[in-house]
Amino acid sequence: MKLTMYLCHMNKIKKILFIFLLLFSSFSQALTCTSQEGQNILKRDVFTSFFYPDTLIGRDLFRSDKVNISIICTNNSTVPKNVYIRYDKNIIDNYNPNVDKVDFILQMKNQQYIAGMDSLIPQASILPGETHTIDLNYLYIMRMTNFPHQILSNHPSMVEIKLSIGELDDISAGVTEKIVVIRNMKLISFPHCELGLSMRILPANIDFGVITFSGDHPIEKIKNFSLEFTRDITSGCSLNQLPDYNVDIYFSTPNRLDYDNAFSLDNGLSIALTPMDGYAQSVKFNQPHKVHRIIMNRNGKYKSFASFSARLYNNNAVIRPGAFSAPVTINVYYH
Repeated sequence: MKLTMYLCHMNKIKKILFIFLLLFSSFSQALTCTSQEGQNILKRDVFTSFFYPDTLIGRDLFRSDKVNISIICTNNSTVPKNVYIRYDKNIIDNYNPNVDKVDFILQMKNQQYIAGMDSLIPQASILPGETHTIDLNYLYIMRMTNFPHQILSNHPSMVEIKLSIGELDDISAGVTEKIVVIRNMKLISFPHCELGLSMRILPANIDFGVITFSGDHPIEKIKNFSLEFTRDITSGCSLNQLPDYNVDIYFSTPNRLDYDNAFSLDNGLSIALTPMDGYAQSVKFNQPHKVHRIIMNRNGKYKSFASFSARLYNNNAVIRPGAFSAPVTINVYYH
């Protein structure tokens, strides 16, 4: 009513200007809402397409002194609040006495990252025997430095990373947690979160433990356990220079359980499991960029896996990193 009376007393020019301002304000507000909705959609789409399902741990574990760890949670109520990091100085002293601390950088993936910017948490150092607590509010990628290659190659349990839903004191109270140990990884079920492992193996005689499922909490949500092998071409290598590689895969279980021919390749070829210290199967790489995938279907019957390990070798000779390097990438997922 007051607005009508106000308009009646305005001259024609003022009325036009006033109506124009009202229309412009409504249009501007509509643009703002659309922009915000678009940002939310963009964030969700990029998150889905870029980070899922290839959530990785230890991408360059055997190739450099950096370790990347990403944590992805699809339910905000179960996002881990803290990450705890510690390492054993005595283990490192056996290989390189000069390493007296571990430097790490936490990199948060957020809307700024989608726009091409990184939000970095300042680099911090961790002393031997010290537990460092970092707050996690959504998604981080951790890059650890100061890890000499020979340490990563020779010792299975140098650094331990704990992700917990609760605070530091809650761990003793039995809160659900996920423990990750570099190169000998122990994963305890963490609802609505997914972790995977990826590493590049240089052509050499490498024998290593990769992933271990253990703990008192059953891993009931994991229905499939898949390994993906990809032969990569290094620049400078022609196709006829690349030798064939074999990867021996060992699946061990505490009681040598019978998995009823649960492994299969993408092309439908069944894998005959050979009981050894568990189960073993060799995969041969004779085509560049060929992806081999092994999927294990647990069918909800088994509570845990004991270990997985792999050995990469050449049929005729050991191939050292160099002119003939043709790394093999192994991605390990559970879902």
